[in-house]
Formats: sequence, C-alpha cells, structure tokens
Amino acid sequence: MAIELYAFPSPNNFKVAITLELLGLEYNLHKVSLMTGEQRSEEYLKINPFGLVPAIKDGETVIGDSTNIVQYLVSKYDKDGKVAKFTESSSDYWKYNQYLFTYAAGLSSVQDKVFLFGFVCKDQTDAIEILKAQLKTQYAALDKILSSNGTGYTFGDQLSIADLVTLPQVRSVEKFGIDLNEFPAVKAFKEKFENEAFVNAAYEKVQALGF
Repeated sequence: MAIELYAFPSPNNFKVAITLELLGLEYNLHKVSLMTGEQRSEEYLKINPFGLVPAIKDGETVIGDSTNIVQYLVSKYDKDGKVAKFTESSSDYWKYNQYLFTYAAGLSSVQDKVFLFGFVCKDQTDAIEILKAQLKTQYAALDKILSSNGTGYTFGDQLSIADLVTLPQVRSVEKFGIDLNEFPAVKAFKEKFENEAFVNAAYEKVQALGF
C-alpha cells in the first residue's frame, strides 16, 4: 500500500520525500498549496489539525512534523540498515538527540523565518538582517559539528536521520545570502549528496507540484 504524502515545495517537505526515496517506498504526492491557504482548509485540518505540511497517511497512521515523519519511516521501514541507528548505549546517542531538538528549534526554525520575512515582509529589513545573523551563527555551529566528526556526516560514519533532515536546509540556504564558502564543512556536506539519485528524485517530484 502506498504512503500518501501531503506536501509543498519547501525544505521540510523535501526531508520526507528524500527519506521515502532512500527507503524505496511507494508514495503518492498530494499538493497542499500554502499560497492559497489550503493548509487551513477543513479537509486538510482533518489530516493535520495544526495546519502544517508535510503530513503522511500510512494505512491508519496519520502523522505530521517532518522530523517526526522521518523518524517514523526509518523506524518502521529501514530493514536494510541504510540509516544509522543510535541506541542509548551509543556514545553519540544524547548528542544526536540534542542535535535533532536544537536543529528543529534553531537552524531550521530561523531559516524558515528568514524565508517568511523575505517573502512576505520585505520591508522589515532590520528584522531580516537580525535573522540572517542568527542563521549564520547556526551554520557556524553546524560547520563545527561536521568538521569535528570528520566523516562527512553529522554523526558517526554512516547516513543518519540528522543528515536527512539537515540536507534540504543546506541545499537552499545560499538563496538567503549565506555564503557556504565561509563554512567549508557544510559546503562539503552539501556537495557530498548533490549527485545522489534518491535526493534528486525526491526534489524532482516535489518541485513538480509547483507553487
């Protein structure tokens, strides 16, 4: 049975699509237009009461939040060990969890705000510059994490959920005036995945939804 993915072309939605492609799962895409406010429609609110994308239906299971969805998909369907698992006995476990929570509240959240302000509040230049400064701080931290790990991944020496949720943000950040030459480890991380078939397939399909 195919998984139903409700999405719109943005980094949070790409996170889920690249995970589905990586795991070789069948899925159907449903566009939820943020431009027309479709995410607030009565029909969509039955799927995600918070009115956010992405969301998925997997049989009787209906869940939202991009990182949560990625964790669900990996936990349920990654039978071949394509994605690294960190258990409580792992030395990286708590740092890994810290990264996921801090990333969601920090880098991902700030970058989303930079996009929002730049798109709908272009006249608020002071606020945009403050947010961009915060975003650079977040990318400096990410650069240190990647550099200290030294494997090209955020944690360990194998692709993990941390990488899957980080990649879409990294791929789009230069659109907001962030120069990745200032963050060589982040730039190398981006380039590491540029030619991966599962990444490019996900982007092609979600971008085809249009705005």
